[in-house]
Amino acid sequence: MKKIVTMAFVSLVATLLFSQPAITDAEVITASDTLLKTPSDPAAWQTFQEVIRSETYAPDIRSRVMYLFAVKNLLQMNTNLLASALQTLQTRYPKEGPALAARLTPAEWLVQCPDCGGAGVKQAAAPTEQGGPARCLNCVGTGKIVQLSPRVKEQVGTVLNEIKALAAENILFAAASKKALAEYNQQRRIAALQELTGKYAHRADLDAVKQALAITEAEVAKAEAAARQKEAERALRDQEEREYRAIGSSLEVLPASGIDVMTREIDSFIEKYPKSPNRLELEITKAKLEQRKKIHAYAWTGFYVCAGLAVVSFVFSFISGLFLTRRKSAAGPLPVPGLTQTNEEADPLAGTFTDSDQP
Repeated sequence: MKKIVTMAFVSLVATLLFSQPAITDAEVITASDTLLKTPSDPAAWQTFQEVIRSETYAPDIRSRVMYLFAVKNLLQMNTNLLASALQTLQTRYPKEGPALAARLTPAEWLVQCPDCGGAGVKQAAAPTEQGGPARCLNCVGTGKIVQLSPRVKEQVGTVLNEIKALAAENILFAAASKKALAEYNQQRRIAALQELTGKYAHRADLDAVKQALAITEAEVAKAEAAARQKEAERALRDQEEREYRAIGSSLEVLPASGIDVMTREIDSFIEKYPKSPNRLELEITKAKLEQRKKIHAYAWTGFYVCAGLAVVSFVFSFISGLFLTRRKSAAGPLPVPGLTQTNEEADPLAGTFTDSDQP
């Protein structure tokens, strides 16, 4: 167990000792400024060596640093290392490498040999055994000699300024991204991220910013949709409440003739708002209205029956009276007591007398 712990501790110490901190953009800017003033500064070149070794550093700067080393080899008149560096540059950075390598052409360091005029051979002062022209010793028969163009030195300053500008842009972009992503207000965050994507559209590392922008816009759209839905639900609830109050107001003074209309209004309300908390109350009210309608119908039915019976009774009485009157007319008057003959007239003051009655 102690052995395992010791090995782990040694590994950790070795990692801490030999691991190099990541090169920062600020260090790259400092190294670029230094080389612009002192082209042979070893510390600055060491910084650029670390940039090339770092696999996580920005490829647009790493490719330019590799190109800078290729130009340095050319300034040292080592065309073999130049060709190797340019080949490695194009292989490792297929996007940036070809454009950078095309900045230097053989015309920048090869010129026509002045001794042979570019022919590669020249006429010997004394005839040779073969009797022909001899190979030019100045250009070794190639017709070209190595002579650097002033543009080669200009490339050093150009590339250093490009590296410095890219590193400064990285610093500004990182600060702006951090500020935009830390923005709490979603609308301001979207505005800041959109400004980033517009201002730094040429950058290849915009994926994180674009993803954050898409996520924020989706969240805002979702929140706005939820707000619109909530507003629509609130408006629907307000409309439901107004319609319910209108039904309640109509019920207070509802005549019997409006029961059918009110029943249809209640059915329409329930169909339109099936989840309304007032549904049960309205269904009970509808049942009461239907009961009221039935009672009202029964009352009118009773009234009509009574009226019909009254009319029938009246007609029957009238007809019966007429019939009896006709019978009395046919039978003649009834006999009056005291009258023995029909032609005798009754005297209401006369009486009957006997022989014993005295006048």
